[in-house]
Amino acid sequence: MHSKLILSVVFASIISQVQSHGLITVAVGNGGGPVGKGLGVDPSVPRTGTAPNPFQVDTTVFANQRSVAAAKGCGSTAKGGVNDVAAQVNAMAAANQIPTIAPGGELRMTLHQVNADGAGPYICMVDTTGTGNNFVPLMVSQQVAGTDGNNDARPASTNALFAKFAPATRCTGTFGGKTGVCMVRCQNNSTAGPFGGCVPVQIVDPAQQAAAAKAAEAAKTKAAANAAAKDAAAKAKVAAKNANGGGAAAAKDVPVAAAKDVAVPAPVPKVGVPTARNATTPFNGTAPAGAKPAAEKPDAEKRAPVPVPIAVKPRISSRAAPAPEVAPKGRRVKRFTA
Repeated sequence: MHSKLILSVVFASIISQVQSHGLITVAVGNGGGPVGKGLGVDPSVPRTGTAPNPFQVDTTVFANQRSVAAAKGCGSTAKGGVNDVAAQVNAMAAANQIPTIAPGGELRMTLHQVNADGAGPYICMVDTTGTGNNFVPLMVSQQVAGTDGNNDARPASTNALFAKFAPATRCTGTFGGKTGVCMVRCQNNSTAGPFGGCVPVQIVDPAQQAAAAKAAEAAKTKAAANAAAKDAAAKAKVAAKNANGGGAAAAKDVPVAAAKDVAVPAPVPKVGVPTARNATTPFNGTAPAGAKPAAEKPDAEKRAPVPVPIAVKPRISSRAAPAPEVAPKGRRVKRFTA
């Protein structure tokens, strides 16, 4: 009898642990902006049923940490194991999935209640370092219905869960290039849990946000101006190269019609060019200092060719002169003339 009672209690406990689940599927700041979710939440898991698999596999369990003082880390899920805060928050920062709020703002979350034991009420807390190791209480401004984490009337339901920040709260965590990050943790008091989730959030001062936006716009304008200046310098360099005869390609770019418009300068008359008769020095293209223009000659003289004396060379006969005869002794030589 006692053994049956013990087995019944154990069995009830196992059923309670298997079917007690609630998780944060959506989180956003009250002013809009990026949309986040709880660590370990898998958007591909269906939300239409209550069975352990697949509807409960990404619910975060906080391993009997039932108070703010006892809260350490961000729990674990059946599917992904321990929620790695640094790795998951860095990934969310890179994907722009960290909600933003102004100082004194409100984080608005959707709490999905898988079954009866995933209900409210919930408590929330915040770690301003973003690591999940130093939580302090955070006010719940919109509560989930339930008693000690139970509500049989709302299985597979979505519920609003809001957390309100104090105006003086400042976050100091840095993840994925985003600064001012806090970690919010909300959980119920289910016997098999607690269940709930951790959500990173970034507090952004509106004045600082406006200044950052202005600086970003100025940087963008400066980059555009630098790019334009660089482009103009490159074009000027090409133009200068073309003007200095930078290659055959530049010549091809000159319109053919432009060649017709180029004025050909008239020939400059050479004043005082010495003629063949009075030339005493070689002509170098300019009139000697003090030279006077040559007197104009009559047309007849201009047209008459200048006689050129021909040098006559003496004619040399190709015939050889006869050798002189030698007269024998006692005889006279008869001389002939050519």
